[in-house]
Amino acid sequence: MTITCFWFRDDIVGYLPIQENLLEINFSKAKHFVDLLILCLQPSQSRAVIALKDLNIPSVKKLDQAGIKFKRGSSKDLLDIKFNEGILEIPFLRVDETTERLYRNVLAFENMHCYTGYFNDYILMMNYLVSTPKDAELLLQNEIIGLGDTEAVPTVFRNLGKDCAIYYFHFQYSAVLANLQAYCKSHKLKATFKQNYLTLKQNYCNTLWASISVIAAVILLLLTFIQTVCSLIAL
Repeated sequence: MTITCFWFRDDIVGYLPIQENLLEINFSKAKHFVDLLILCLQPSQSRAVIALKDLNIPSVKKLDQAGIKFKRGSSKDLLDIKFNEGILEIPFLRVDETTERLYRNVLAFENMHCYTGYFNDYILMMNYLVSTPKDAELLLQNEIIGLGDTEAVPTVFRNLGKDCAIYYFHFQYSAVLANLQAYCKSHKLKATFKQNYLTLKQNYCNTLWASISVIAAVILLLLTFIQTVCSLIAL
C-alpha cells in the first residue's frame, strides 16, 4: 500500500489534484487504481442540487465581461468549483499530453460502475467554461491552469465532453450555475439601465442646450428689433 500511495502521490496527484491523505483512507475500499482516484474525488459533503431546464453555462470570457472575477481555488479537490460574491473559484489543474488520457479513464470508470457523476459534471462544466483559447488565457492569467499552449484546454475538454451525459435533474454544479446566471442577469440589467440613463441624459442635455440656443436667438432678434424701432422713433 505504501508503494502504491507513493506512486500515486508523485505521478498522479500532480495531474489530478486530490488530498493526499485520501489515498490511504480509501485504499482498502478501492477495487482498482482508477477506482481509488474516483473514491478520492468524491466530495465530503453532498452539493445542493436543483433541476435545470437547460445547461446554459456562460464561457469564462462572457463571465469576465459580466464583471465576474476568477480565483485559483484553495481546495486540493479538483472538482471543488465555487462561486461567491462575484468570484468564481476553480482549483488548479495541469493540462498536457497526459491529461486527456487520464481524465478519459476516470470518466469511463465512473460511468461504468454507476458512481454519482461528479467527474462527468466537472468535465461538462469545464467544457462550457473553457470553450475557446481566450477563455483558457484568462484562466492562465489567474494561475488556475498550468500549460504551455492555450489551444490545448478547450480541445481536451471538448473531446472529453463528447462522452459525457447531461443530467438536468441532478447536475452537481446546478447551484453554482444558477448563481452565475443570476449574477450575469443582474449585471446585464445594470448595464442596460446605465446605458439608458446615459442616452437619456445626453439627449436631454442636447435638447436643453438646443432650446436655450433658440430662446437666446429669439431674444437677440427681439432686442435688435426694439433697438431698430427706437432708433427710427428718435429720428
